[in-house]
Amino acid sequence: MCKSRERKLSVKCLFLHVWSLAPQIIARLCFTRLLIGACCLVLLSVCFVEAQEDHFDVDSALGEGYRLLNDARYDRAEAVFEDVIAHDPKNRTAMEGLVWVSFASARYAEAGRLADKVRTLDPQDIGWIRKWIEVVWHDTGRRGEALAQARSLLINDEHDIETRLLLANLLSRESQMWAEAIAEYDNVIERTPQNIHALMGRARLATLTGDLDKAYRFLRVALAVDPTNTIITEQMESIKRAANELSHSRMQLFIPLALTMVLLSIGVGYSTPEFSRKSYLLLFLQAVVLMSLAALWVYVPPTAILPNLN
Repeated sequence: MCKSRERKLSVKCLFLHVWSLAPQIIARLCFTRLLIGACCLVLLSVCFVEAQEDHFDVDSALGEGYRLLNDARYDRAEAVFEDVIAHDPKNRTAMEGLVWVSFASARYAEAGRLADKVRTLDPQDIGWIRKWIEVVWHDTGRRGEALAQARSLLINDEHDIETRLLLANLLSRESQMWAEAIAEYDNVIERTPQNIHALMGRARLATLTGDLDKAYRFLRVALAVDPTNTIITEQMESIKRAANELSHSRMQLFIPLALTMVLLSIGVGYSTPEFSRKSYLLLFLQAVVLMSLAALWVYVPPTAILPNLN
């Protein structure tokens, strides 16, 4: 009997001890559940963010960026390209997009620096080197660098028509380099007589230097190569109008003065029975004036009436 009572008392004491610890056990279980729940929430958030990043459509973003660029919405296009680069730091298409955004915004120094970065991705890409030359040329501080690179390409391959045309086009934009640009265009035409771009570029320079007849001949050859080209037709019509205006200007300048000199000579002859030194001097001056008028007939600066062939 004593042993059974002792057992009952020990079980009762154990139960009371467990009961007293129940609140602590429950609190620990709640804390553990909260901790596990928080960890699960963090893991789900990370997975959600990664899933969002994985669903970023680079191709769609690039298409949108170039569409904005074509619409001259440069700020938004730049933001799109930068977003693509944030997801793919070496995305060349996006880097080129930033180059053209800066170039179209007339930020030529920045465009040149960005073009340098693109070039480092593939230093042997001749296609991008040509684009790089055009971009860097617009930065006046690096213009010599661009021309030197173009000439270097031609030294390595003198049959590189595309680079020679690019060089001729860049040189033609500076009046002090027109002679060199003409030589480059003539070189291309000699190698490829039916090159439309070379013929039109050469015609433009001929017009700028006042040789309308030569410009018309080059455009006529270009039109024979591409009879449906309306731009060539319009330029030929512009040159015809300019030639007519030039001829009219010469006539207005030459004829009145020439008649005045002739009548003055006749008057001097009738008024002077015997020629003196003064008479000879006067006739000599009239002859000089007539020769000057003849020179003006041959060449009158046509810059005021030249058609725009840009």
